[in-house]
Amino acid sequence: MLTQTLVTRVMFERDRAAGVEAVSGDRTVRFRAAREVVLSLGAVQTPKILMQSGIGPARHLESSGIGVRADLPGVGANLDDHLLVGCVWQAGAQQLPPPPRAQAVCFWGTDGRPASPKFIMYSAASAFMSPEAEARYGQPEPAFTFLLGMRLRSRGSVRLAGADPASAPVIETGYFDEPADLRDAVEAYRFAASIAGAEAMRPYRGSRAVPGTCPTPRSPPTSGRRLPPSDISAGPPGWAPTMTLSSILSCASGGWRAFASPTRQYCPG
Repeated sequence: MLTQTLVTRVMFERDRAAGVEAVSGDRTVRFRAAREVVLSLGAVQTPKILMQSGIGPARHLESSGIGVRADLPGVGANLDDHLLVGCVWQAGAQQLPPPPRAQAVCFWGTDGRPASPKFIMYSAASAFMSPEAEARYGQPEPAFTFLLGMRLRSRGSVRLAGADPASAPVIETGYFDEPADLRDAVEAYRFAASIAGAEAMRPYRGSRAVPGTCPTPRSPPTSGRRLPPSDISAGPPGWAPTMTLSSILSCASGGWRAFASPTRQYCPG
């Protein structure tokens, strides 16, 4: 294992992967494989290395100044990420005990897709808020957060910013491209609010912090529009292994607004 070493491309002999090229310190080094080359760099860096090696959508590679070895449009496409929603309350007279999330987790919901539930929820004994939410509502102290993980139908993509291997990839998240995802996010928040509003939570619950008070929320939008820039702000790190999101559903002017990570972002290598 080498530290401070950046893999830049896969080396080929004819049509067979023969090793990798990397930059270690200020030197370019090459490593030949005795049997096979396995790329295991996660959902973002793996397609990035493939495209830097000339394997990917031909038109995109050509526009990035990279020679095409194999035109494979699927490389970097169909990025499947999940959403993390933070619902924050000011703490009441008693502070909610902070159980480890693996010991107190709620799973629920199905939309017909196999393998896993639609939502997961666990609690945290602090305020999980984006800088934008803190500026809008202030950060309560003490506080607790119901953290909601959500499967998405929307899909994104990973593309190159250019031919320089040191450049960060461009990530099109695609969050909320599918209108059903926004409806699900509102459903998840309402479920969290119903738990927080239960009689058993009275000693632990103060006023609601994020979203702000909204006694009679409207239904979420059902059109397939992309969220406008005014509704989008960057969130704090979440739980996804390769890209993260904190989404906060907010009552604004009596309706629902979603604050999420930008649709386009640059991910450090």
